[in-house]
Amino acid sequence: MSKIFTIDGRDYAVSLPTEGLSDPFLAGGYILLTTYAVLSDEEYEETKDWDETPIEYAAIQTDYLLNRLKAMGYLDLTDFFCNYTYDDVDGFIDDAAKHNAVAFEYRPALDEKFRFPETCKGDAMRALLDFVSGHLQESGFEAASKYMDCWLGL
Repeated sequence: MSKIFTIDGRDYAVSLPTEGLSDPFLAGGYILLTTYAVLSDEEYEETKDWDETPIEYAAIQTDYLLNRLKAMGYLDLTDFFCNYTYDDVDGFIDDAAKHNAVAFEYRPALDEKFRFPETCKGDAMRALLDFVSGHLQESGFEAASKYMDCWLGL
């Protein structure tokens, strides 16, 4: 999958592995990252005997991620998406949240499925709606997804 997008007047081309990966680019200038879920003490107690650590999908501002790539040891977004591991981004979501660069976190296996920052920008809400629309489409509700996209201008 290839995608070209523009941030601050600069075009970026990204080639991503396509196997098992849906489009990580969300409306409002966010990118969806997959990583291990950050658990509260209570959630840890509930999940400590699970075979797998729960995962989360976090919508991160694209420009924030781009500015952090080199410090994280990646050449560009293509290198990042082809090579990052969940351990590589451990703590990154919390750091991004401290810089108001997180739109939402989706944790499908946990009781509290969505976590939101204390303040959400309009672009963050667009990212959430785009995520919901994509989930509807992947779940077989194409008409609902198309309606949302047209109605909300996604």
